[in-house]
Amino acid sequence: MGGRRYDVVVVGGGSAGCVVAARLSEDPSCRVLLLEAGPEARDSRIAIPLAFFKLLGSRLDWRFETDPDATSNGRSHFWPRGRVLGGSSAINAMIYMRGHASDFEEWARLAHPRWGPASVLRLFRKSEDQARGEDVWHGTGGPLAVSDPRSPRAISRAFVEACAAAGIPRNPDFNGARQEGAGLYQLTQRGGRRASTEAAFLAPARSRPNLEVRTGSPVDGLLLDGERVVGVEVGGERIEAGEVVLSAGAIGSPHLLMRSGIGPAAELEEVGVPCRVDLPGVGQELQDHPVVPLCWHERTGDTLDRAERRPLVPLARWWLGRRGMLTSNVAEAGAFVRLERASPAPEIQLHFAPAFLLDHGRRNPKGPGFTCGVTLVRTEARGAIHLDPDRPTGPPRIEHRYWSEAADLDRMVEGIRVASEVVKQ
Repeated sequence: MGGRRYDVVVVGGGSAGCVVAARLSEDPSCRVLLLEAGPEARDSRIAIPLAFFKLLGSRLDWRFETDPDATSNGRSHFWPRGRVLGGSSAINAMIYMRGHASDFEEWARLAHPRWGPASVLRLFRKSEDQARGEDVWHGTGGPLAVSDPRSPRAISRAFVEACAAAGIPRNPDFNGARQEGAGLYQLTQRGGRRASTEAAFLAPARSRPNLEVRTGSPVDGLLLDGERVVGVEVGGERIEAGEVVLSAGAIGSPHLLMRSGIGPAAELEEVGVPCRVDLPGVGQELQDHPVVPLCWHERTGDTLDRAERRPLVPLARWWLGRRGMLTSNVAEAGAFVRLERASPAPEIQLHFAPAFLLDHGRRNPKGPGFTCGVTLVRTEARGAIHLDPDRPTGPPRIEHRYWSEAADLDRMVEGIRVASEVVKQ
């Protein structure tokens, strides 16, 4: 084939890829190459927690838009995804949230017992550096910093009390013995700065001679020998690998597979891509958590919009002591609500923000306000990733039939009722 050879090539330096590359390179005999389409994580706004909303739609974002969705009145939806080392962990709201125990029970049933709750908890504890200290649920000394919010708004604490008044019990630790209840979210921050997977896992590993990191290197395609992937092509360069780890995300990974001829044969041939491996499931079973933001105008002045009126004061507090409103992740508090007693896990998650948050903050009304985002975390609807027939090598088509299942719509309506009852308190 020619070109340089590595033991492992990791495609995508995002939330997963940074971790995978760092862990594999702990073996000095393993030559690892990490490829990231976006740039290094040098933008100063990445470190400042509240600045993340300015990164949405920026050059550090893939800026995906879904196809017009017939179940959403023909609207397209904005899907921000990180295009930078650290991926979406560099531009997200930093909430530290593990899956529910029933998720891992399902993993164990479908795959292997080692993916069960007890085994996964051991790995969570190993990865974590919990600011509250070590206990049966949490670990210390790991690479990923987890801490309580440093300067939460009083109105966010009031939301937790309102949940309690509405019958949703307080929960100081969503990643502890139970997920249900209301509380302030813990965050992937250290000392008031964002702790992305690039900062937590990759940066300490960059000095290893067996690890190479290339940014600005989008992968054009996967190289196959028969049905086995044996390398990648980047800008005309063919790179051989003993193994290729595809960690380009829920959108990028199936998109790259299909561009490389791995996927549903009929669909690939329809858009003019020769099928190398017929795998009908590639690009299918796409799931997302739809959010309906409920917004209220607010009169106490305890909202985050004040940062825009007096920008130098919060900036000084952050630079001098890593405190103040710039440490906010916006969605400061929340709750998990089980709608049906027989459900194995909560179906609804509430995200409370002491600010307006319509369409990722792109269509906010004027004036101070707060938002309670009602999020459906258990969905029946399924979408798909497709190649664009007019530009198979261009951006993917994202089809998501958000409200194609009546059960999802019913649960969202009930979640809106619950959120409205909380705010009444």
